[in-house]
Amino acid sequence: MDKERIQISLLGPPQYTFQGKPIVIKRRTIRRLFVYLACQYKPINRIEVSELFWPTVDEATARKNLREAISLLKTELPLEDVI
Repeated sequence: MDKERIQISLLGPPQYTFQGKPIVIKRRTIRRLFVYLACQYKPINRIEVSELFWPTVDEATARKNLREAISLLKTELPLEDVI
């Protein structure tokens, strides 16, 4: 189980690895969301996250953007149940 960890290094250029292999997250917003979620110590409210990442759009659009971002993030990660 210990081998199934995603490692995140944030000092210097951000790096994400799984089993020693780099994880490539292409879109900047998706990378930011990944790091933000990984740094949370407790569960967070989707509305808070959507307002943080998309503060200039209405709530419904922000929630849609968050759903799409999470879906994209899941496709970039090597483990199914990380998010």
